[in-house]
Amino acid sequence: MSKAELSKEMRTSPTVQPSNCGNGEAPINYQLLLLTILEKDCPVFENLFEFCQIYAGGTIDAARRLNNQLCDITINWAGDLYHANKWDALRFCYINDLVLGILEFLKYHARVLYIDIDVHHTRVF
Repeated sequence: MSKAELSKEMRTSPTVQPSNCGNGEAPINYQLLLLTILEKDCPVFENLFEFCQIYAGGTIDAARRLNNQLCDITINWAGDLYHANKWDALRFCYINDLVLGILEFLKYHARVLYIDIDVHHTRVF
């Protein structure tokens, strides 16, 4: 899914809230997504999609600012939620914002080097 498609999907999709999980109100693709989310460690909470828009949008905007030389350094304190896969939320990460940032960088650069320097213990599920 491209960044534009993701943005459009998140703007036009019904908001998933704890009150409409699994009761048939959300479209079927969201019901399947919710089953995936609820089976793991990514709970549904109020304003989930707005939360994802904010942290993913911060990463995309940081990359855009660097691409356009509006600044030399950017930090998105809310971002770096990179455990999510294309169809799978995982480890409290709903959208892989780093992939979206890298896609933004690739508009201006042929290659992008991403180095993950955080250290933590993770369990394999």
